[in-house]
This record gives sequence, structure tokens and C-alpha cells, in this order.
Amino acid sequence: MKNEIVLNQFHLTQNMDDPMADGCRASRFIRCTPQRQLGLIMPSTGPAGWTDGVSPFTTNIASAFLPWTFDAGYYFLLNDTVYEGDQDNQTATLLHTRTPAAGAKDVYNVISFGAYIYYAMEKRLGRLDPATNTFNDNFATFTNGVSSIYHPMRIVNDTLYIGDDDLVAQVDSAGIFTANALDIEPGFSVTALYEWNNQLLIAAAAETNGTSFNERKASYSKIYRWNTWSVSWDTATIVPEELVAGFIVSGGGLYMLTKSDKVRFYRYNEPYADMVMEMPIGDMDTSNNRYATVFPMAFHDYQGTTYFAIGNEAAVTTSYESGIYTFKAKKSGYPPTVQLEYQYRGYETNNWVDYYCLGSLENVGLFWSYHQTENPGEDAAGTDYVSTGNSNSAVSSYIVDTGYITVDRANRKQFRIAVDMGYWTSGTTCAVGALLDGPSGSTQNITMLRDEERRMFVSDLITDECNFIKLQVTISDSSVGQMNDCIQSIRLLFS
Repeated sequence: MKNEIVLNQFHLTQNMDDPMADGCRASRFIRCTPQRQLGLIMPSTGPAGWTDGVSPFTTNIASAFLPWTFDAGYYFLLNDTVYEGDQDNQTATLLHTRTPAAGAKDVYNVISFGAYIYYAMEKRLGRLDPATNTFNDNFATFTNGVSSIYHPMRIVNDTLYIGDDDLVAQVDSAGIFTANALDIEPGFSVTALYEWNNQLLIAAAAETNGTSFNERKASYSKIYRWNTWSVSWDTATIVPEELVAGFIVSGGGLYMLTKSDKVRFYRYNEPYADMVMEMPIGDMDTSNNRYATVFPMAFHDYQGTTYFAIGNEAAVTTSYESGIYTFKAKKSGYPPTVQLEYQYRGYETNNWVDYYCLGSLENVGLFWSYHQTENPGEDAAGTDYVSTGNSNSAVSSYIVDTGYITVDRANRKQFRIAVDMGYWTSGTTCAVGALLDGPSGSTQNITMLRDEERRMFVSDLITDECNFIKLQVTISDSSVGQMNDCIQSIRLLFS
């Protein structure tokens, strides 16, 4: 019998409790829970940039966007300006320079309600009349307006609700503003709002020593449910994460994207929050610095699917693949999986990107704004869009995170890693990261050689002797193919 450990039968599922669940089966040589795989990341159409010649979007960051006509919308830039961008003519027209009476001018949340467009700044709520392009930067005053807190917005039962630290403000259908429509528990700050069964869900994080939305280091969060007419909220569900960044509906269930030491997904199941999946790589470095970023406007419902963006703000080896993701089931009967759908134009050479907002235009498709930092002091901003007529293809990947594999004492010797392929092309590549002997062990990027005759990738001999091995195997291809059938098995071959 061969002296090897075999992992095979990979499916689009995840079961963290049963080591022999159908997410990953192993031979009898293995004693482990080889699970927590990221799932399938499907091939997708590549992005096409349109703002190279439109200077406002290449020199400043579009932090919020609202579509308004067939091919144009309002872009709120971080440098206090508002532009109307025309996709067909690839032009941008300056409409307004924001001048609130108090507080910072940045806008991270914008929404259309009734006949107006509302945009939230630190201390002031602004209102735009799109019929005349008339701006009022001081329409209303927030009670708290803490600079490190964004103002999420949501419309429920014909009323606009706005988060303001430990308060929820509102604008009713007559345009009347109320600064303190609801107060939540002291010491919590609103991070996201969502409508669920005609009620308002309010995600709030405990007080934090972080200096911005993406640097929160609170101990836990809560989801408050409010019927919108009682004097107080109804129930509070504890989420054991520092930040709930947004909500996603998939397969009839409501899920939450959270950020702490990792990016995780929870299912809202009042009065509980059930963790169902986590991204396989950490959010923090050893000094607890945050690198994965998720901005409030980086969630967008498009053609029945919620897209969200996860960015990287620094060059660290443990950072995520920044890009535009979905959380959905590709087949009926399977649970949702995380899927990397698109990346910005420069991802081949630089993956250090913050995605500030997502949007869509009727004749364009999905698009996003980004801020890319290639080297310290070298910044670039812009927008990309994905059109169904675009023939380019982004690199797509199938990623498997095996979890920790326990090696029998008799097998503590030199070994090779083999990845047997069912589907591949001449452009298929294999990247393997290995963590040897647990979290305190050594991390290695393993060079994989292509064996054409046996249709497999195999590593050179690895000489480290170890008790535990964790692998992350990434298969990438620039062509659209059967990525779900690409890996037949992953083997550890001991000498």
C-alpha cells in the first residue's frame, strides 16, 4: 500500500463538524477535519475600464454612487465634489462642491428617496433635487456625527432610516427629519441597516479603539430588530464579531458579512447568529493591523444577486485576493459559497486595492470604484465596469483550504505534494501554500511543476518533518472552462 494521504471528492459545500462530510473525503491514512474550503470560484467576464481619460475619477476616489439615467449617475468624490458621469460619452461634469456648515465633507452613503437624493456627511445630511441639480448640504443636522462612524441608510415602510452612532434618524415621506427616531444601547454604533420582513434590522458594533470603520476592534456586535413604530427595538441578537459590514440574501436566507480576525459569514436566525463560513486567510497581521477592507457602499444588488467588494489596503502576504465577490449557491440543494467574480484592471500586477462602492447602469452593467496603491506614495483611483459584450476573461480560480491534516508519527519524513487534474488547459496554473506544524509553524509557498503526461502538478521534495500540515491549493485559468471539475485529488506522497 502506498505511503500517502489522499484528499478527493471536492464539492460546493461546507461542514465544519463532520470530518467525513461530502465537502472533502480522505483515505484511512488521515486523521483530521479537512474542511473549511472556500468553495468554487467560477470563471467570469473580465473588466473594461472607461475612466482613463476622465480625470476626476483617476485623481480622486468615488466613495459613493447613485445611478439616475440610462447611462449616467451621480458620483460623490472624497475631495468634496459631486460629478455627473456619462458612460456613453465617457465624460464627467462637475455639479457641486460640498460645503457643510460643520464636520467633514466625505460622503460614504447616498440613497434616492421620494423626489430627492440624500447624502450623509459627518455632521450634516445633504439633499439633492435631481430635477434642478440643486444641492442643500445642510438639510439636517445629526446629533452625534462621529467622524469614525458612517451613516448607513435604508428605506423601510416608506421611511428613510439613517444610522448615527447609537441613534437611528429618519426622514418621513413628507421630508420631515427626526434626529432620534430610535436609540439603541449606549456604547454601540450602527454599522449597517437592512429591511427584513417589513422590519428594520440594525447592526451595531460595541465601542472600539479603531480610528475608522475598517479598523474596529470591538469585542462583539448586535443585530437589533425594530418594527419601526414602537418606542424601542424588539430583540437583540449577539454576533461574536467586531463588525457586521453588511447583509446578503441567498436562497431565502439572510446572511451577514462580518470582520474580525477573519472575514466570516453568519446566518441570521433570531435569536441566534449561526456562523456558516469563513474566508480561509486572516484579516490581521501579528500586530493586529487590519488589512481586509469592506466599505458601506461596497454592497450592490444586481440582477438578483448581491455583489460585495473586499479590498486590501497594504501589501501583506496574508491578505485576501481583493475583488468583487458573491455569496450564493451555484446549484440547487447546495449551500452558498464565496465566489470571486471580478477583479480590477490592474490585478495581474497589483492586488493592493480598496473598493469603495459598487453600482450598475442599465446599459453598462456592474461597475466599481477603486483606490490602488502600488508603492508608498504612488496612488491611483478610477472605476471599472463589466459589460456582457466584453470578450476578455479574468483569471478564475478554484481554491481548496484543507484544514489541518494530522500526520502519523511513522510518516514524519520527507514528502511531495501532488495535485491530480481532471480538467486543465495550457494556461492552467497551480499555486500551493503550506503551513507546517500549526499556527506557530512555518509558512511556505510551494513551487509546483507541471507533469503533462500524468496531467498533474507535483512539488519538489519537501524536507521538513512535521506533525500537522495545512494546504491552500489554488488552480487558476484564463479561459472559461469546467473549473468545478478541475481537481480530482490532492495527495501527500511520503518518501
